[in-house]
Amino acid sequence: MEIDLHNEKPRTIQDICEIFWDLENNLNLLDANIQNIKFWQIIRFKTYRYVSELTKLQEKAHSELKSIDKLKKVGSFLKNSFINNPFFKKNQFDVIVFSHPRSKLVDGEYIDIYTEYFLDSLNKDNIKFLELESAYLGEHIRKMNAYKSYTDFIVFCTNIFKKITTIRFTKEEDKLIFDINKYLSDCFDTKVDITDILIDSIKVFKLKYYFYTKLLKKLSPKVVYIVVSYGSADIVKAAKDLDIKVVELQHGIFSEFHLGYSYPNRTKKLDFFPGEFLVWSEYWKDLLKLPIDNDNIKIKPFEFLEINKQKYKDIKKLDQIVVLSQGNVGNTIARLVLKNIKLFKDLKIVYKLHPGEYDRYKNYNDLTKLIKNYKNIEVVEDVNLHKLLASSKYQLGINSTALLEGVEFGCKSILLDTSGIEYMTKFIVFHKLIKKNDLFLDQKTAEDLNL
Repeated sequence: MEIDLHNEKPRTIQDICEIFWDLENNLNLLDANIQNIKFWQIIRFKTYRYVSELTKLQEKAHSELKSIDKLKKVGSFLKNSFINNPFFKKNQFDVIVFSHPRSKLVDGEYIDIYTEYFLDSLNKDNIKFLELESAYLGEHIRKMNAYKSYTDFIVFCTNIFKKITTIRFTKEEDKLIFDINKYLSDCFDTKVDITDILIDSIKVFKLKYYFYTKLLKKLSPKVVYIVVSYGSADIVKAAKDLDIKVVELQHGIFSEFHLGYSYPNRTKKLDFFPGEFLVWSEYWKDLLKLPIDNDNIKIKPFEFLEINKQKYKDIKKLDQIVVLSQGNVGNTIARLVLKNIKLFKDLKIVYKLHPGEYDRYKNYNDLTKLIKNYKNIEVVEDVNLHKLLASSKYQLGINSTALLEGVEFGCKSILLDTSGIEYMTKFIVFHKLIKKNDLFLDQKTAEDLNL
């Protein structure tokens, strides 16, 4: 099949998205099957991340365990696989909640900020529920309780069996993989090969689908709640095949250029997208056309944010700017802050790292220069972000979810005009930001900074 190639080398996230959408349309990828699986729906976001990192448009978003660290955690992993195994539960449950693996220290206790208060409400309403928690970087640091089990057993079995599982593609499947690789390689002017991603994803999907089907049959819930649907195809499919309602809880920023959620040319329902989506506000509901009926997109406020808005409503604002770093653009943010450092000479700069970059930010050359040469900068890791935002006059970033939260705490926003700013197009319009050099900010902030 002849495919029109883009004339210019992709330079932005929007360019990548448009290439992916063209590819999907030309090869009908969202409905194409490999190994009897609509594979593209599963690997779409992984492939986007792979290509954006390969072409240096983004950096790796999250830290990963090194082999030696994985070996060190084998003992606790095996222990959790059996002691906290949900297959050992004797009861059935009305609701299963797959919480987010990452934890936040709140009032001296580690919690999942996206599901903690939802679980509390289920408990208060006497609804029988079970939380299924995944390990984060090989660990569980949240407290165990009677309403929780771990997914370690399923992950353990999947990792074992996928090593002895082989996949052989048909000639037609090989041809389709070749066409995808060629198209992406030509568009990005570099060698792109999705084969390893595809093989691993198919193996993992088949195995996890099998185990989650068995588990959900046993637990027999009426509703399953998940936090990141584009990484949970196996759970979504298992639940749907058992006629269990699947609901996603919003966990962060999305936009028309987030390939976990944006399907602009899709009219039919997707196999691996939840049937219902709970978003934080009307802003998010109207942000883009999600691939489900609009009646199934409902508003459920971000309770963690709402609680802290009340808690810190009277806190004093300081002459302070919070830099909201992100792992996928960590070096870029440091470089642009350094470039514009003179604008912030009269402000304290609190450089807030994302959890996904705690173990590697010291490799950011420009951030090292900032720390060494400027006294008004402080680098912080796991701080109380909402309290920090509430006490700061300004916030700076590209497309971090925290920018949306900062607005709720009265922060003036400064956005960096670089790859990824596409996510914030409607934010820029809504807040009437203007472009000055390589920054987006409101007129008053521009005057304050002598721009």
